[in-house]
Amino acid sequence: MACDVIIFSDVNGVAGFGRYGGPYRVATELRDAGYSTQVVEFLADLTLGDIERIFDKYLSSQTLFVGFATTLLVGKVAGGKSVDRMTRTAINRNSGHLPQDDDFVQEVFSAIRKRNPHTKIVIGGGKASNTSLPGVDYWVWGYADRSAVALANCLRNGGSLTTQPARFGQVITHRDYPYDGYPRARIEWTPSDFVRNGEHLPIEIDRGCIFRCAFCAHPLFKKKGEFSKSRDVLRDEFIRNHDNFGTTGYMFCDDTINDTLAKVESLHEVITGLPFEIEWTGFGRVDVVYSAPEQRELLLETGLRGMLVGIESFHINAAKTVGKGLHPDKTKDSLYYLKEKWKGRVSITASFIIGLPGEPEDSIWKTVEWLQRDDCPVDEAIFSPLNLRAPTDDPDSPMSRLALTPEQFGYELAARPPGRGVSTDGPQWRNQFFDKAKAEKLALQIQEIFRERQPVGNWAVYSRLRTLGFSHQEIVQKGKENEHTVLEEADKRRAQFREEYLDALLA
Repeated sequence: MACDVIIFSDVNGVAGFGRYGGPYRVATELRDAGYSTQVVEFLADLTLGDIERIFDKYLSSQTLFVGFATTLLVGKVAGGKSVDRMTRTAINRNSGHLPQDDDFVQEVFSAIRKRNPHTKIVIGGGKASNTSLPGVDYWVWGYADRSAVALANCLRNGGSLTTQPARFGQVITHRDYPYDGYPRARIEWTPSDFVRNGEHLPIEIDRGCIFRCAFCAHPLFKKKGEFSKSRDVLRDEFIRNHDNFGTTGYMFCDDTINDTLAKVESLHEVITGLPFEIEWTGFGRVDVVYSAPEQRELLLETGLRGMLVGIESFHINAAKTVGKGLHPDKTKDSLYYLKEKWKGRVSITASFIIGLPGEPEDSIWKTVEWLQRDDCPVDEAIFSPLNLRAPTDDPDSPMSRLALTPEQFGYELAARPPGRGVSTDGPQWRNQFFDKAKAEKLALQIQEIFRERQPVGNWAVYSRLRTLGFSHQEIVQKGKENEHTVLEEADKRRAQFREEYLDALLA
């Protein structure tokens, strides 16, 4: 069955199986506009023979473009295995746009053009901001809700398309094709997506962030209430996914799910009004819970199972400087308050950044000491070195205030040229207490300390493991031995699902 558009995607190197919502959001817009669109999963695992067979079925004289969603792709991991977070980050810093090496990628491009020399090759997602891959016709910068449809319209019907030159090919940017229909936006899954019965799915709850953390390079800020999704659209998505695929589990796509009490109350009204229960994981902030403690019960009643909360630092001056102003004692009190009700039912992951302005190493070790206490309410602690984004070809590429004005925060930066595929391997930096290398070394040291204390699956992989049939208790158990057993089994189940998926895709 030939298609107008083919989009390849994957979230490789992560335990379990879960989909990246971006390509399916774009596919929904393309399908609504009348373009048959096939999203293909497991890109990192595909051999050239697999890809050739996919092209034999889906690529023809009618195919307008083949796209690659790059945001969550990293270099191919041997055997298709899952790796820990720090290893995956290191792999990503040395990855190109796609998981395979450049020779493989060029063979894929040749296979496209052999079948239809007029079919365009398109790179979108987070790695599209570096336009360094030969053979690419178009790079899509930013949200592609409108720009992907504009490209398809141009390729099918002719007419104008606003672009700008790139190192290779042309760029289409969301600034020329802004999207203002988010309140009614949804991801509509179809039989051609081969969703597994009961599969946990990504779902957009909101776009943008109302906070202004100095270390964050988020591209879309908003005021309270902006870009809020219509409740009837959200309800319809929950019901449609349940009725069509038996889905009751989700990864909530939202920068801060609990940014306001009104939003949590609206979400609670929608979810508790469904004729079935759901479970979900996502991002949150503890300081908002401190100001609106009733969120604790509301979030639990909506089916929350795992949440990442960005603490970043318990050093009061460092926290205030980067936009985390709640006093550390109040932050800890809020975490204890949450755990009192959530214990055993919701896994709390707290993230910390090493190298923030004004925080010495002894302060970080005091945090580690608190996190090791038997009564600590945090189930998993993640320590990451401060990373400042490297420059890209996109002049509008989101940059944090720390990266834009480092001297104002006490940093010295070493210049770094634009990279190949990613901007995560940013410039070397130095401040009063740390440099980047020291922060990286300390993060690795601390992460190893917590290996015995962390759950098998945190907020990020909870839904991915639930999709493969693991229970809540299996996922939240702790210890290296449990982790090894579950993750080894998860790799086996993922491989089986991959074969079933490819069989269905190529049938």
